[in-house]
Amino acid sequence: MKCVILVVSILFVLYVYSDAACWGATGNGRDCEYNGSIIARNTTYENTTGPKCYTCSCLSTGDLDCCDIGTVIIELPDTCKIIQEGCDQVAVSEVDESQPCEGPISAVEG
Repeated sequence: MKCVILVVSILFVLYVYSDAACWGATGNGRDCEYNGSIIARNTTYENTTGPKCYTCSCLSTGDLDCCDIGTVIIELPDTCKIIQEGCDQVAVSEVDESQPCEGPISAVEG
């Protein structure tokens, strides 16, 4: 039984962190390009306008490394809803958005 609980716990953790994504691309040795933007070598670019926020670093090799930033809610009670505030999702009461969500919430920080 302990083994089953351990396996289920590990799978849950892997599921939660699968929403936080990082990606990269092999560069041309000079600058990096992402979504039409040129990023100079050895510099970092952040897109902080939601809902898709990320940070990208152009390495000295010209390779690009990017990761999502912000909070993504993956589970919340039926009495709540999600609103977007910058890069973060926030759980609020479905009846009154000025009130926080009451109950358990699962989220991932990117």
